[in-house]
Parts: sequence; structure tokens; C-alpha cells
Amino acid sequence: MTKAGALNPNHYGFTQGKGADDLMLEESLVFEDAHQHHKEFHGSNNDCTAAYDNITPWTSETIYQYHGLPQRLIAFMLNIDKHQHGRILTAHGAGEDFEKECSLGQGSILAPLKWKLFLDPLLKELDRTGDPYIMGTGENKVEIYAAAFADDLTVIAPTHKDYKLRMELTNKYLSFFGIELNASKTTYTYANTDRHYEPIQIWNKHTGETAPSAVAAPTTALRYLGGWLSPSLRSRKGKRVLLAGIHSILNVLQFKKLDWREYRYVIQSVVASKGALLPQRGALHRR
Repeated sequence: MTKAGALNPNHYGFTQGKGADDLMLEESLVFEDAHQHHKEFHGSNNDCTAAYDNITPWTSETIYQYHGLPQRLIAFMLNIDKHQHGRILTAHGAGEDFEKECSLGQGSILAPLKWKLFLDPLLKELDRTGDPYIMGTGENKVEIYAAAFADDLTVIAPTHKDYKLRMELTNKYLSFFGIELNASKTTYTYANTDRHYEPIQIWNKHTGETAPSAVAAPTTALRYLGGWLSPSLRSRKGKRVLLAGIHSILNVLQFKKLDWREYRYVIQSVVASKGALLPQRGALHRR
């Protein structure tokens, strides 16, 4: 799929040569661009609820046909996801074994690719919906509509109208296949505008109705893929949360019986993973 150029380049998860840090850096650069040039910005980071578990066999077959896969390969891909069994883990032990009726199979080596195949038509259509947020000028300009890391979807727009168009399309596409965005994890934020905007309505699979997303001021640092970013480049809250996480893990170590090498490894790992994500003026910095 990669060699054929069949997938949208805005997939960052499970993609060779790309990762979470690339997507965080892109979003950080968008925030810096909007802040420096006083550009209007609208966007949100959206999480799909139980994404892998809600992909049905008919959904998979429809998506495979969309991508033009050979029929025998489609049959093979569908058979891989059949006859899966699971148990519900509770505080009193594991429940009774049952056969799953759908899903991509958590832990399956092909599940990430299958999810990317499912999300790909939406990303391609988002690139044709409304006007893009533009960074740079002339030959160096970059047009940004949306990007995804697995089931985390980022939607960015230069106006509320364009953002609303893209979010309505996202809701329509996902709800058609019985998948929904997590309204509590969808936080709409905007900057450099003269008015306040209402939250976006998110479709709820269980009620069949919509619920408002959260709305955050541009000064609020929002967590995304382990980092804390804000359109106004305020990072105080993000720094406090990450430092609190470091202190919490280090405090636990005092009750562990480890030798000095193990202590050193744990401390270095914690500081490297969390400390590297501490933002400075909204940007992503690494040691």
C-alpha cells in the first residue's frame, strides 16, 4: 500500500518514517505560526470510542472494495477476523468465554493497517472539504486539513466555517459505520478571533443523538499524544502536570527493592519519556 502510494500521507501512526513526535511537532508549528502571524485558528484533537472493536465485517469488506483489493485477498482478510473469542476481566476474575461478533482483533499484527485502510477515505475527503490552514507562502506554503495517529484524528481549519464542515463530514462518515467520536475527549479550541464560538455537536452511537464537545480557551494547554500544547503557546499547566507525573513515579521508587543500576535505568527512562515532552512556549523540545 505504501509503495503504491495508495494511502493518504497524513497517517502518522504505524507508518514507516513517521511517529507521534512528528504529528506533535506539526501541531506545535501550526500553533506557533498562528500565534506569530495572528492567523485565525480552529481545531480539535478527536478520539474515536472503541475504534478497533466497532469495525464490523461489512465495514471491512466495504473498505477493502473501496481500495480495490483482489476478491480472494478480501476473503482472506475477513476470515482472519472471524471466530475470535474473549472474556471480560473483572475484580472477581475473568468472565465466561464468548465469541466476538466483530472487531479488528486487538493485538493482531494487521489490525493497525486495517484501521488505516478504514480511516483513509475520510482523510482523503477531508483534504477536499473547505479551505486549508496555510503555513508559509509561495512554493514553501503547506496546506493542512487533518492528520491522524491511529484512532486519534486532528482537524485544523482557518475559520469556524471550515472547521465545522470538516467535523460534520467526520461525524457523518464515522456514524455511517456505527463508530463515534468521544465527546468528552473532543476539545474544540480556537485563537485570534473576535468572537466566541459554540461547541461542536458529536453523534452518540447509543442514544442516536448528538452531544456537545468541550471548548477550551486558547490559553489552555491541551494534552495530545503525551504532549501539552496550546494555540497561545501557554505551557504552564502542561509543565505542572508532566512534572507531577515524574515526581509521582519517583516517589514510588522509594518503596521498591532495586539495585542502583535498576534505579538509574528507571529514573533515566522516566525523565527521558516525560521530561522530553515538556513544552517551552508551546513548542516541542527534546534533550
